[in-house]
Amino acid sequence: MSAVKYEVLNLIKDLPDDVSIEAIMEELYFKVIVDKGLTELDADQGILHSVVKEKFTKILRTCPKKGQNLGAFNNVSHEKYSFGTSSK
Repeated sequence: MSAVKYEVLNLIKDLPDDVSIEAIMEELYFKVIVDKGLTELDADQGILHSVVKEKFTKILRTCPKKGQNLGAFNNVSHEKYSFGTSSK
């Protein structure tokens, strides 16, 4: 059995018996994203904290305040906020 298949089966075994397919997919996606991030960090491709802080500050300025009508905010493309990797 391949290492990837073994990891996936173990991940699924650790989930509750009544888990949905959607929840399994979410767990797998989370693992893929975390593994990708760790690989980028190992390759020294991480994003500086100051850069992330600046980008999140810009995003949070566009977020509606509690109780505000979300209106057009619901239609904002998440691609607009793609962080990608940044060199140090």
